[in-house]
Amino acid sequence: MAGKEAENLTDQVDASIFEQVFKAQFKNLYAYAFSIVKDESVAKEIVQQVFFKLWQHKDRFRSIDAMPPYLYKSVHNAALNHLEHLKVRAAYRQHYLHASEEAATTPERLQAKEMESKIAEAYKALSEKSRLIFHLSRYEGLKYAEIARKLQLTEKAVEKHMTKALKIFRSKLSEYLSCILL
Repeated sequence: MAGKEAENLTDQVDASIFEQVFKAQFKNLYAYAFSIVKDESVAKEIVQQVFFKLWQHKDRFRSIDAMPPYLYKSVHNAALNHLEHLKVRAAYRQHYLHASEEAATTPERLQAKEMESKIAEAYKALSEKSRLIFHLSRYEGLKYAEIARKLQLTEKAVEKHMTKALKIFRSKLSEYLSCILL
């Protein structure tokens, strides 16, 4: 029983330190993330994900002083990754538009634009984590195990996000499935 009480006390101390760091750093980290990504919700999501990772790896920190540099570096990297992801999406979209404009007749062009709009709608309906996992799988060609290692998730979690993403794409693009298959 003494071991369990000590473990509970350690968890309480960890939670209290984490809360202190969260309260002290969140606003500044949010402002820093926002200065990079220029999007309030994305900046907030980035900071929340960084704090989540901090909590997952709290045992790595020997002192509270080591946390702020880690947090700022993590926010910086996550924000840059987000911007890079946007560039890749924009380049893909541009390539897709260019290719579809060259190959399509007017009715086909309209259908392609509609389908692109539906794809964008489906993509936006995904959570940030599902979007990232879908991108890593479909656009970068990573296997579930590779994604799990990269994002520090289980393969089951990656599979769950992909299943959810594909279900959303199927429902949003159901009327275009025959065109896609042809």
